[in-house]
Amino acid sequence: SKEQLWKRVETRTPVSLQASPVVLSPVAKVALSCLVPTSLGYIKSEYGVSYGYGTSVALVATLVLQQLTPGTVPYDHALALLF
Repeated sequence: SKEQLWKRVETRTPVSLQASPVVLSPVAKVALSCLVPTSLGYIKSEYGVSYGYGTSVALVATLVLQQLTPGTVPYDHALALLF
């Protein structure tokens, strides 16, 4: 049966191959949020300036919103950057 086959696969899979969540530091999250979208400029130069910049700002604003208290000026400013 499928269940028995799946149990055999689970028991034979080495721990190093099992999926584990990737945990990034806050600095790494911001760095990736800034670098990855602007790397679109390698595909087409205009993408890095327009789509890349806008996506970077939106991603960093999202990261900041998760850390702030709603209703404060910094929160409202980060929220405004999303729109």
